[in-house]
Amino acid sequence: EGLSASYLQDGVSAEAAGLAATDTRYGLDLWYEWNLDDPDERVPWGEVWANLSYRETNFGWEPDGFKSWVLYFQPKIGRHLGNGIGVYLRSSVTASGKEGPSYSFLNIADYGVGIRFEPWRESKVVNDFLRKFKMFAEVVGVTYLKDKPANANSEVSNDVRFGVEFSYGR
Repeated sequence: EGLSASYLQDGVSAEAAGLAATDTRYGLDLWYEWNLDDPDERVPWGEVWANLSYRETNFGWEPDGFKSWVLYFQPKIGRHLGNGIGVYLRSSVTASGKEGPSYSFLNIADYGVGIRFEPWRESKVVNDFLRKFKMFAEVVGVTYLKDKPANANSEVSNDVRFGVEFSYGR
């Protein structure tokens, strides 16, 4: 797929720094979920998302381009608690053909726990967009697979994440 970037803030700085404005990627995405639509609350639910791609620039700073592969794998497995609430274990691995402190974010693993709330999951009245709407919070530990960031202040050992997820038409 061909992608292009549009900088909403500091665009002149990004261009002056030589950040790429386009990228071409070749790869494969995999998404699979079970026991989430019309769930049996006695059985665990799960999700798996994986991506393997070759990227020309990755919107990076390298004059000759990024020209490497990136692998991302994220499984989640959890339990329904009722009323659209679920708890889960989650992990993710990001690996790439790049090395060095500048690429620490592309060679990293995290693992932890999360909770999600799906307020309209069990409703048959609302549309698919609202049925797949999720709010979540996660606490994860972080491990660097290759190099750590050059700046010790940029190194993290844990993270707290929260947000919303939604999808339509699946």
